[in-house]
Amino acid sequence: MTASTAIITSFDDGLSLRRLLNSVISSNVDRIVLMYGGERTDRNYLTALQDDRLICEEEKERLGKSESLNRSFKYAVGDLVFIVSGDISIENNVFDRCVEAFSDDIGVIVPRVIPAPMGGIHGKIGRALWKLHDCELHYMSARNLNAHGGEFIAIRKKLLSDLPRIVNDDAYLCVSARNSGYRVVYRDDIHVTNELPGTLLDLFVQRIRINFGHQELLKMKLDPLVMTTLIRTDRRTFFSIMTTFLKRYREEIFMLPVVCFMESLALLVAWHHSRKGKSYHKWPIATRG
Repeated sequence: MTASTAIITSFDDGLSLRRLLNSVISSNVDRIVLMYGGERTDRNYLTALQDDRLICEEEKERLGKSESLNRSFKYAVGDLVFIVSGDISIENNVFDRCVEAFSDDIGVIVPRVIPAPMGGIHGKIGRALWKLHDCELHYMSARNLNAHGGEFIAIRKKLLSDLPRIVNDDAYLCVSARNSGYRVVYRDDIHVTNELPGTLLDLFVQRIRINFGHQELLKMKLDPLVMTTLIRTDRRTFFSIMTTFLKRYREEIFMLPVVCFMESLALLVAWHHSRKGKSYHKWPIATRG
């Protein structure tokens, strides 16, 4: 079996990180690299872990995800690297399933993200956003276009390189892999679970940050091919994805206008902040759901 490394980035993820680590340690990856920090991290739990595969590196000061990843890459072994956010939940066979899904022409595999149950209007908006993202990635991947996901990606180690100081590191890596001649494949039959932000304000700030990250990539001439860029560059694809979404998730028809309004507002704020030189490299930590 192909040797592999799981890199986990975590800052103040609390019990979520503990649950994730339990699953990763139960897997058969060859190395586990944890880049962590924050007050809510259970350091006693980390100290008690007895696993020769595990390398833990603490950030005394929050550096930002792209810098943490750059520092982690030197520890990676094997042909494949899994980049994992510290606040998600996984089954321990997700790594094996990704390995089995690789072929010579594939550079990155992106699984489907399913949000954990969450009440309130922000929960409804968050679920609808992830369903729309599912349709977007399925559509783009099926046509050998770009797909990316920030919670979990499996990537060939040789495609890793020093990341610039950016927000959307996942999109950068996936676009770069495709520019190197590899396919980026979305697998909606492989699942991971994430936590939605705990308040509507936190969700809105998260959407500003993600859209800000897309603006950064556009400045670098790397179009992430997401809905907020497709509406300007490829309206036919944009409306095809929207039609697919409404056919597949009919129950979200009344939530879609709310999603579009919030995303438009977040895009406007992100564009304004980009013009003003604001940085989201170290973004606000959202309230947990």
